[in-house]
Amino acid sequence: MILMSSPGAVNEIVPPPYQLVKKLGSGSFGHVYLVTTGQQSRQHCVIKQLHPVSNAPNFLKQARRLFQKEAEVLKKLNHPQIPKLIDYFEYNGDFYLVEEYIEGHTLRQELIPGLPWPEEKVVDLLQQCLGILKYIHSLGVIHRDVKPDNFIRRRQDNKLVLIDFGAVKEFNIEQSRLINPTVALGTRGYMPTEQARGKPYKNSDIYALGVIAIEALTGKNPLQLEEDEEGELIWRPFVTVSPPLADILCKMVRYNCKQRYQSAEEVIVDLEAWLQRKSRPYPLQTTETPPTPHPHTPTTPQSPNNPFSLDKWLQSPVGSTVATALIISLIATGGVYYLNQQERTRLEAERREFLASLEEKYNANHYQTCFQQAEEKLHQKDNKIPPSDLSEYIGKCRLEEGKKLAQFAEYAKALEIVSKIPPNNSYYQSAVSLSDQWSRRVFEKAEKLYTEEGKLEEALKEIDSIPDNDVKKASLIVVSQWQEEYKRNSYLVDQAEKDLEYGNCREAMATAAKIQGSNYWLLQGKKIVDKAHKCLEDKSKETGNNGPNNGSNSSNNKPDKNNSKPGDVIDVCDTILCPN
Repeated sequence: MILMSSPGAVNEIVPPPYQLVKKLGSGSFGHVYLVTTGQQSRQHCVIKQLHPVSNAPNFLKQARRLFQKEAEVLKKLNHPQIPKLIDYFEYNGDFYLVEEYIEGHTLRQELIPGLPWPEEKVVDLLQQCLGILKYIHSLGVIHRDVKPDNFIRRRQDNKLVLIDFGAVKEFNIEQSRLINPTVALGTRGYMPTEQARGKPYKNSDIYALGVIAIEALTGKNPLQLEEDEEGELIWRPFVTVSPPLADILCKMVRYNCKQRYQSAEEVIVDLEAWLQRKSRPYPLQTTETPPTPHPHTPTTPQSPNNPFSLDKWLQSPVGSTVATALIISLIATGGVYYLNQQERTRLEAERREFLASLEEKYNANHYQTCFQQAEEKLHQKDNKIPPSDLSEYIGKCRLEEGKKLAQFAEYAKALEIVSKIPPNNSYYQSAVSLSDQWSRRVFEKAEKLYTEEGKLEEALKEIDSIPDNDVKKASLIVVSQWQEEYKRNSYLVDQAEKDLEYGNCREAMATAAKIQGSNYWLLQGKKIVDKAHKCLEDKSKETGNNGPNNGSNSSNNKPDKNNSKPGDVIDVCDTILCPN
């Protein structure tokens, strides 16, 4: 358990039985710590502290339900390549998960742009990960965030371990469909179309794994790959791969989920069948006759009977011609080396000049020009500058441009800038940390737009600008509540306005009483009530001036409710709906 000093601020004191070792990371909703159990074994484990983005009762209720559901799902997972859930609890309004600690590095660190994997390594990746997906799908669980960052290469045995089940969703095993509709969770590039629409299937995880394999084979980030007219990824021209393996990968990442593999088991079967055919030895030769040598192949002196003589061969027309060619080639090689040395010197001078121009723009605070020129150079076909040099300026210039925009509260633009820093970039982690902060600012702006001004569409646009992170996931839950509230209250306001238009004052007031929610809607309800009061007062005056009780009640223009007859209007101030 981790004690909380205030919402969002963690007192880094871990009481028994846990003892703090170090902080592993931070996010928008809390922190991740490496701790020990404090027992004799001093087993290492991970504590995830999750802090809700809103203190609203409805949101906390929803967050608590999702947290408990996630923990229950994790409890039933028992696989050697999935971290075990040790404990979970709620404390001071925050939620905590205690999980097995997996020592190693993420798969993201192995996927280096421009350095494709060999086919054998990709096959091993598929075999390991498909086994994990087959297991979780058999329990009726969809991971929904399969990506390189969520696989850890365990140092102990070099096995891949699937982590971060924060986006898990249960589904009907028989129909492979979600039990209930859901919001869109996942990561761009690895998330198929149906998942982006909030309706993932279990083969949505298969799609994501196929994309990872393609990324490994091609050395290209999936966001760099284009699509054809049918929405299929264009990747095969960039790699030399066995056709059967390419066919398997293509079927894993089909745009239409119905044309995709329907289960991990199907992929495993096709993959193993291909590997068996591949390893099957060729049939042996049935003839004992050795192959006939090529007529122009010289016979080497392997026995005393071989009449071949090197001296005589060099003196022959063929031998002398070959010797002359060898001498010429040796001379030419020296010339080529000299030319290559000149070319290297020229390229080095160009590299230094270009990087110096980027440094000059960086120092002059022209960050946008800096990263744009670096990215243009990186994508040029004839670029000779090492990608690592260009990546350095892309990262730091994008980061500084984002900071500059954030100073003027242009958080959405800042997020757009830093979200394009590649994961393998040395500035990526700094960008992630700032993105979390700026994402919360964007959410706060969206929340104010809706709750104070009722501008739902503008609020949704702000939410859309948040990248795929924890803030976005929580925001989507809140947005669904806004949409329901907006729909319900808009209907009530329209109904009350119609009642007022037709003079149904009391009905309008009763309808307005049903309006609930944010400050904006409460204000709309108050406006209607005020109009209804005015409506009733006007009717009361009209009855007092022209009705049969005019003389008996002329002092205040109100009918006597004790002597009223059917059809008389009773002033709302004589009821509990109106204050004295």
